[in-house]
Amino acid sequence: MKSIYSLIISLFCYQVLLAQWEPTIGPFGGDILDLKKNDSYLFASTYNGLFRSADGGHNWSKLSITPNGISTYGLGINGNSLVVVGYEEWGIYLPLLFKSDDNGNNWYQLNLPDTLEFVDIAVTDFAIYVLGNHNLIFTTDGGQNWQNSAVNSSEAYPWTITSFNQSVYIGGGAKIYRSAVDGDTWTALPIPGMTTGVDILQVLDEVIFARGGTNALFVSSDSGQTWQKSQTTNWSNGWPNFVKIGDTYYENEIYIVRKSIDVGNTWSNVLNNDNISTYRMINYGEELMVGSFDQGILRSTDFGHSFHPSNKGLDASNPRHLAIGNGKLLAGCDYIGFFQYDIGQAVWDTTIYYPIKFDFGDIAAIQDKIFVTNDFGKIVRSDDGGLNWEDITPDESAFSFNFENLTVDTDTLYATGNWVAGSNVPLHKSKDFGQSWELIEIQVNGVDYWPIFFARNEDYLFMADVYNVFRSSDSGQTWEIINQSMALAFPARIYDLTVANNLLFVILHDGAYNRLYISPNSSDQWQLADSGISLNNFLGGVGNIISVGGVLVASTISHVDGLFVSYDNAITWQPFNDGPFRAEAEK
Repeated sequence: MKSIYSLIISLFCYQVLLAQWEPTIGPFGGDILDLKKNDSYLFASTYNGLFRSADGGHNWSKLSITPNGISTYGLGINGNSLVVVGYEEWGIYLPLLFKSDDNGNNWYQLNLPDTLEFVDIAVTDFAIYVLGNHNLIFTTDGGQNWQNSAVNSSEAYPWTITSFNQSVYIGGGAKIYRSAVDGDTWTALPIPGMTTGVDILQVLDEVIFARGGTNALFVSSDSGQTWQKSQTTNWSNGWPNFVKIGDTYYENEIYIVRKSIDVGNTWSNVLNNDNISTYRMINYGEELMVGSFDQGILRSTDFGHSFHPSNKGLDASNPRHLAIGNGKLLAGCDYIGFFQYDIGQAVWDTTIYYPIKFDFGDIAAIQDKIFVTNDFGKIVRSDDGGLNWEDITPDESAFSFNFENLTVDTDTLYATGNWVAGSNVPLHKSKDFGQSWELIEIQVNGVDYWPIFFARNEDYLFMADVYNVFRSSDSGQTWEIINQSMALAFPARIYDLTVANNLLFVILHDGAYNRLYISPNSSDQWQLADSGISLNNFLGGVGNIISVGGVLVASTISHVDGLFVSYDNAITWQPFNDGPFRAEAEK
């Protein structure tokens, strides 16, 4: 969101903008890639590392595995021992293996064959098993030596792995295989009627659930000796997990939670909600805990009928769009919605406002009104802090527009975006909170021009497309290009244009990362201004930048980096935490 304020420029030093950036705390949530538990803790794997909860998921803390942090995927647990597979750089899939013997307090790295394509992991007293691409390997000496498992064969064709009571279970072919507790020897457990490979496998005491393809779930109530095929046939939507509470079994798929009171023979829907992506599920006592895509950990206290965020401290969300409105920082996250940070109270509201399924377009605020561009290019407005919404998209019968970017100048709202036929959207503005719109005609050198981005400071108007930044000093009558020194060419492109603290910023995507540039005098002179913002993650970098009472806040586009903050009057950079941020904002 391009927020524009009339601030006293003498209060701000340009040199400060080139200082270090440091990460903020929150908003909470994000992608949960794995969710498991032992007798003492819950553990959640995310793109921003591994998190642990000692109170059933009410509060989370990030575990320090490496100095620079890693994205964590598979997690194997055996008592107090944890083994996690992670990646140091998003998009570059070179798996790393780490182990902790004390519930995650201390870690050490294990050697792992560099040819492995990681799928999943299981840990027992005997060995650490790592499943690659239909190939199972194991180590009994902490990773010094790895061996191919005896279960590997064209018949087994390992596809999925789990463990229970010190035995490892493999789904392969039309059978499952169970390991001995003290060696790499295996017992085949055929599943009569199974015609495809077992791709989902879970063991709960003597009950085994095995999914074969999209329409077949087989259940054994006697540790795999006999099997029955579930009468429920649709098993195509995701990666189900099975949990037991009392005598009732629960299973999750994407957007769905079902229950069975007859040990899996039949299943009935408990929840069917397109806004809740139930990717992983465990139970904590009689509560269901879901690890979702983007929304973090969700808790149900009514056996799956409703879920609510349980993310305090789980700092793994991906806020890309920022705005200031009514004393709150608004952070929009793709696939989630937006969160609110109360500046006066210095706390994130855990409520997810305006939940969405896909990309979050942009967010803006004027007085107590909030504006959002949604998945399908519509502009919506809320007059009650995000609880209720009204469609205020301009009605242009001759065009079908896909609005994406919003800009605020005092009480005027500007909207730009992409025309569905392939061209940009004409610039629109509204002076009455979206009740009516005016189409703004712009010409550059006598040719109609439809910008993607639009902003202004005290001296100039600015607009940009993917390659050019224009400036006007006469209220838009004439325009000049002011980014010729950048010499942009594919795949480089302009990602955003914004004004904060009366200074002009451009976010430039260079083909791999989003880099932040500043022009101190709003001319064709540009310098990098993102020192300290991590570029270790592929497709990372700055997503958006705004000013909060003179403090600069930047979002990022990677899964792991979150929000960053820069204080402009102390010549030092501090994390955006409760105390310092609250003091700065009030000052």
